[in-house]
Amino acid sequence: MTVGSNSIIVVPKTLFFAIFILGTPLFSVAQIFNKQAPLVDLKEIKEITVFYPGSRIEVVGKGMGQVHHDSASTISAQVNADLIMERLHLFEKAHFYPLEEISHMELYSLDLMELAEKASKNAPYVELRVTPTIFSMLSKTDTPYSMLIYHDGFVRKKGNMTGEMFKSIGIGVATLGNYAPIPVSNSSNIFIFIIDKELGHAVFAKKYEGDEIHPLKKKKVAKQYKFLLKDFY
Repeated sequence: MTVGSNSIIVVPKTLFFAIFILGTPLFSVAQIFNKQAPLVDLKEIKEITVFYPGSRIEVVGKGMGQVHHDSASTISAQVNADLIMERLHLFEKAHFYPLEEISHMELYSLDLMELAEKASKNAPYVELRVTPTIFSMLSKTDTPYSMLIYHDGFVRKKGNMTGEMFKSIGIGVATLGNYAPIPVSNSSNIFIFIIDKELGHAVFAKKYEGDEIHPLKKKKVAKQYKFLLKDFY
């Protein structure tokens, strides 16, 4: 589910050379979706169970593609857990489903990734059904609604960005500055889902996909939550 590391942008020749002389990309991208109206009035949700977040973070190393990194994913999940716990006051009564109650974290994150992939294709809410594994966890809660959170993204190892910049310069020179692939140093994509336990599928979904946002830095990720949770204020 991680977004590709390069986006192709048509750039005027003079701007192309200015970008690389300065050594700093001038473009970043933020994509959000919330195209479907919620199936419930979100402000009427008084009691909810918020599940420990799932995460899959990849690391881009020198001369290699994106590789899933367990430690980075663990850190990311905890960053998201800290941020969401600081915001439980948005609900009159919020219960937190802790990491200790999730028996297979890797499988749980993969199940959430599957849900996020469907949501990215704008599947209707009725098709955003949780897997049997997640449904069994929902069944243990005493609330009609639950919030699921999924975070993916990537970071680059030291030195990788320099190599990508030189590749971009080469492409720019070869095309006389007409096309310049602008490397992205980090990416942080967060999905939230409100699941109706009785229906077994989402009644609300929202995403913030952000380039140049470090997925392991709490202050950076906090800005994404400000947008993601504004419907509940």
